[in-house]
Amino acid sequence: MPRRQRHVHLAIAIVVLSAPLVSCSGSHEHGDVAPSSAEAPSTGGVDAVAPRVIDVTMTEFAFEPATIDVGRGEKVTLRFHNEGVVVHEAVVATADEQAAHAEAMAESDGGHMHGMDGIAALVVLEPGLSDGATFVAENGLLIVCHQPGHEAAGMVAELVIR
Repeated sequence: MPRRQRHVHLAIAIVVLSAPLVSCSGSHEHGDVAPSSAEAPSTGGVDAVAPRVIDVTMTEFAFEPATIDVGRGEKVTLRFHNEGVVVHEAVVATADEQAAHAEAMAESDGGHMHGMDGIAALVVLEPGLSDGATFVAENGLLIVCHQPGHEAAGMVAELVIR
């Protein structure tokens, strides 16, 4: 087979084989986005209960709302919208886990995947983008942006368990 024809066949094979991967991928590497109620799969049991979706706006340097009431053990999706002009992140974890994540980031190159043990959710968003994270609410969860200087400027929210 001529060399050019082999390259064409190889290119076609790559496109065909990668199509399922592209259709399954998304921008939700740090959390699961809840499907709309029309798309929610019905599997029966606890997993069949659609999470409550709560919209959270990110700006310089705040989360709005700053306090979110949730039920103990409630499955929620926090849908973050970065309306700021810089990158923001939302780490959902206990105060101790927040401290461990901040320490791990400080010791690394600033990568977000360091110190992930015990973190309920993590979303990193460029300005103008939105993404969500689904998890089960526990006691004492905070939402913190660990971008340099953001937490110190007050970019912290609290999940209050009722």
